[in-house]
Amino acid sequence: MTMYVVLPPSEGKRPGGAGAWQPSADELGKAQRRVARELRTFVRSATDAERTKFFGVSGDHLVRAVASARSGLVDTPTLPARERYSGVVWEHLDLATLPAAAQRRAANNVLVVSGLLGLVRADEPIPDYRLKMGARLGRLGPLATWWRPRLAGVARLWFAHHTVVDLLTHEHGAALDPAAFARHTVRVRFVSITGSQAAGHNAKAAKGLLARSLVAAPAKSDAVDVCAAFMGGGFAFADASTEGTVTTVRIAARAS
Repeated sequence: MTMYVVLPPSEGKRPGGAGAWQPSADELGKAQRRVARELRTFVRSATDAERTKFFGVSGDHLVRAVASARSGLVDTPTLPARERYSGVVWEHLDLATLPAAAQRRAANNVLVVSGLLGLVRADEPIPDYRLKMGARLGRLGPLATWWRPRLAGVARLWFAHHTVVDLLTHEHGAALDPAAFARHTVRVRFVSITGSQAAGHNAKAAKGLLARSLVAAPAKSDAVDVCAAFMGGGFAFADASTEGTVTTVRIAARAS
């Protein structure tokens, strides 16, 4: 039984790359092309103010986002997702420094839920893009709502007989709920000392470190056991509860 680790992307992305992005000919690839076309249509017709509001950035970041979207993204240079994403979670996951066996597992078993790509593997080549899952995009409407039925078939095929560790944000969880498809889902929540949802740099760092622990664990390790042993980034395992096929794990901030 495979353990999949499902993560959000990061807004921070490394530029550049090589080759040319060509979505596959399957249904997921067709959906990616449609999102890319809709994004291109939007940026070509939008005002500067509309683009700024849509992408949520300004200055050089906005110029880069508009330039990549205006091209339609197809045939633009790619990097593997694990190298493209450069935010706090991915910095602390740091797949490149894991042992070779763990890196091979991560290539197929670390998955990303993305506004542009739907669902993508860590080693899959992806373009330089900016598109939030929470965005409302042209004729597609809210992207999470648009993606949800289109990811169902992929998730059912990949997850049906396996364990999925759900490290998604609420925004990305609106597009894909692994618990609807997986044999066993471990849903991880990072909480403050008072028990409220934890956010910010420290929680993201802890999420990356936990993902690293899961990927680095020996093959066939139990995901809940790995979570129960976790301590890092100012957070540690607090408790776990199981209902049906879903185990909810709480990782709590430690008092300083």
